[in-house]
Amino acid sequence: MIRISFFCLAVVLLSSTCFAYSGVVVNVFDGDSITLMNKGKKLRVTLYGIDAPELKQEHGPESRDFLASFVNKESVEATSIGKVGKGKMTGTVMLGDDNINELMILNGKAWVDRKGCREEFCNTWIKMEEAAKATRKGLWSSPAPEPPWEFQKHGPRKTIAPNKTHIKVAPR
Repeated sequence: MIRISFFCLAVVLLSSTCFAYSGVVVNVFDGDSITLMNKGKKLRVTLYGIDAPELKQEHGPESRDFLASFVNKESVEATSIGKVGKGKMTGTVMLGDDNINELMILNGKAWVDRKGCREEFCNTWIKMEEAAKATRKGLWSSPAPEPPWEFQKHGPRKTIAPNKTHIKVAPR
């Protein structure tokens, strides 16, 4: 009886921290977030441990399009890392044997989130990022790509045309 109680307790504890969800990708928001649909229920998944360029940033649309080229309308499995909230989770996404989070890093479509990526495999992901940088893949083709966390600090930039002449209008 005690063994059964411990088993049930273990199942409850594990299910709160690790949750697998299979579904068809119905939306790709950007380079690090998608929506899955299964049995009429939607789940927004943020790809754990990576940070892709914002859509208004250089390489942002390319990152989203790269992700979509793999997963859009495909059946994937998302495994949570951490808590699952109302219709949202953060985790790894698998398409068959392919880890999509890793593909984004390997192809230079996202940075490893150095502050948020705390699992053992994150060190391997950092090495993958360094390899993408060394071969100038994706966002690493730019001389100094701006990480999204820096871009977000400044907000969208307003560019002013150089040598713009201001014209004063005389009152009537």
